[in-house]
Amino acid sequence: MQDIKQRDIEHVILVGCQVNREDEEFDQSIAELERLAKTAKGKVVGTITQKREKVEPSTYVGKGKVQELVHLIEETEADLVIFNDELQASQMRNLHAECGIAVIDRTQLILDIFASRAKSREG
Repeated sequence: MQDIKQRDIEHVILVGCQVNREDEEFDQSIAELERLAKTAKGKVVGTITQKREKVEPSTYVGKGKVQELVHLIEETEADLVIFNDELQASQMRNLHAECGIAVIDRTQLILDIFASRAKSREG
């Protein structure tokens, strides 16, 4: 997995799957993810969202959204995809195989932010 702390500015795509959430709550969650990405020195170059009754076990979002994501990665030359919710290891592997770039989830992003701040204060 790519270490997002080592690059100056990453071009990132945010992905969210709305399952059992109100629209306003989901929108706030995506907005917060964008702020977190900026905190980690990321530049959001695209956002993909999908409403589903349940997540796709293999890729979290549906096949059509995965293809849309691949196209957006090519179009924007993104370096990283950040999912709004926690992904399983198998989902990350499958998405990485489809996308060809690093895929992380909200939890990993937060951990990376904490790690970068801890290192900068040691300095």
